Amino acid sequence: MHTAPFIDHLGELRRRLLYVCGLILIGSIITFIWYHSLIYWLVSPYTHLSLTTESTLYIHSLLEGFITKIKFSLYSGLILSFPFVLYHFLRFIIPGLKPK
Repeated sequence: MHTAPFIDHLGELRRRLLYVCGLILIGSIITFIWYHSLIYWLVSPYTHLSLTTESTLYIHSLLEGFITKIKFSLYSGLILSFPFVLYHFLRFIIPGLKPK
């Protein structure tokens, strides 16, 4: 029975985490670039309800608009890269679950 040393497992984990972080970063950059189109698409069902006479989003502090854009981009990047994150997670875990 052949088992890899602990250091080899850490190297594999590091490599997969770097891939995952890179994919999340790429997805976040893409959604940061298309932020206005995506937020319009998400808010449009609410604005078409005509519950109020105004259909604008309000910013209550100096940095809230920028922080909202950053958070939206990070969450969207995580959602976009989730299939790849799941793939790398399973590729790391499944070999350890085999009887050998």
